[in-house]
Amino acid sequence: MFLRRTRGLLDFLVASLCLWAAAYHTPVGAGLRQLAGWLFGARTSARPLLAYYSGGVYGAKELNVPAPPIRGPTIAATADLSFEEALGYGTYVTWSQLQGPRRQPGLALARRYGVSTDKLERDETGPAEVARLLRAAAMDLKSDDAAVLAFFMGYEPSRYVADRARAEGSEATLEAMVRQLPGGYGDDVGDASAAMTLGTAYALSWPVSPTAPVTSPFGYRMHPTLGIRKLHTGVDLGVPVGTEVRAVFDGIVRRASYDGVNGNVLVVDHGRGVTTAYCHNSELLVSVGQRVQKGQVIALSGNTGRSTGPHLHYQLELGHEPYDPFRFRARTDKLAELKPPSKEAPKAKAARATRPKVAPKLAEAPPPAPGVVEGRADGDAQSQVPADATEW
Repeated sequence: MFLRRTRGLLDFLVASLCLWAAAYHTPVGAGLRQLAGWLFGARTSARPLLAYYSGGVYGAKELNVPAPPIRGPTIAATADLSFEEALGYGTYVTWSQLQGPRRQPGLALARRYGVSTDKLERDETGPAEVARLLRAAAMDLKSDDAAVLAFFMGYEPSRYVADRARAEGSEATLEAMVRQLPGGYGDDVGDASAAMTLGTAYALSWPVSPTAPVTSPFGYRMHPTLGIRKLHTGVDLGVPVGTEVRAVFDGIVRRASYDGVNGNVLVVDHGRGVTTAYCHNSELLVSVGQRVQKGQVIALSGNTGRSTGPHLHYQLELGHEPYDPFRFRARTDKLAELKPPSKEAPKAKAARATRPKVAPKLAEAPPPAPGVVEGRADGDAQSQVPADATEW
């Protein structure tokens, strides 16, 4: 009898532990807790957990265009930002759109490390000051992720969850720290996640020479073979067959295969909700699961799949949504617009354009780099590529 009761109690404890784990450490449980919180008006920690299971980013579509547009140091198409600079840009873009009390943790962190709050709040100096502040906080907290989280959530709670994550044998990544948080910090975690996604996007280099002509930009266009209006989810870069294609940032290869549309295609996961794709290659030089480094040659460009000429289709996705990579790299003083491309028809767009605008519109696709004409690179071997070379 005693053994039966002991086993029954043990079974009950194990079942309770399983239910708790399912509720607090799985996306299904997080979804149910978020639904219950919405129905009963209660605060819940489900959103941070959902962020963890959605690639470290959620709510990206909720961020709006900065108004007025942020004017920082220009990001030339031929220059790379250091990761610290890029993270400063991404964090400042996110923080500058917050209002009232939600900006206070960033200002308090600045005062803690002796960074000028006046410079922090000016568009001309903000990104650089944020980068300097994050560098100081990361040295103290021993984690870039913890520094960004402290910028949006506050120093003390960030230090606490970073220490807790390390005590459990994990690094102080955002994902590990989220699991240590009580309820009520969902918005702060979402802001930190979006900032790191943007920061990673700003840190990307370019897969081929910056002087490669853009034969088809990002956005809606008439499909070159289907003859219908369709979203072009990347940019086509006119390069001869056999051109070296390089990884734009460190990451893990998630796909390396052939299909009839994309040809030989690579997909690289850079973490923090950022992935890049490289299509129509003649040869793939890496395999699925392989870690690649920024600047590593991962493929040779080609004309495979559904293509009208030799080129590389380069695609950037943030949180599973495609974005124009020139938003993060172009020669422009406008920072990125974190907003998925509109699917409105041309007439609807024209009608909306007649309405009063609340915020200034970002510049359209930037001009090509010096010496480059759309579809042609002056004095470059890439001029051998047809001006209309594009993917399916």
